[in-house]
Amino acid sequence: VCETNIKDRKWLHYLYIPYIDYVDCNPYPEPTRELSRGCKGDDVKWAQYAVGAEEDGNFGPDTEEKVIKFQEEHPELKIKRLGTVGKKTIAAMK
Repeated sequence: VCETNIKDRKWLHYLYIPYIDYVDCNPYPEPTRELSRGCKGDDVKWAQYAVGAEEDGNFGPDTEEKVIKFQEEHPELKIKRLGTVGKKTIAAMK
């Protein structure tokens, strides 16, 4: 189960269980470039995983639609180009 990053919580105490493997929930590499329609690769799968799109590695219309929906649900990002995954969107998707 992956709800949030522990480091982002304001907990005073937490429990570490040594026999559980703690891994990042998103199994793909985080993008190091701006992503938009037409991009391909494992970093696209990272964004697709984050927005619930099919993880095929191709940034197509479905991925763009889900990215736009994600960005509209986060108006605090003040995104100018809806549908592209840049630094602000990547930070919000973590």
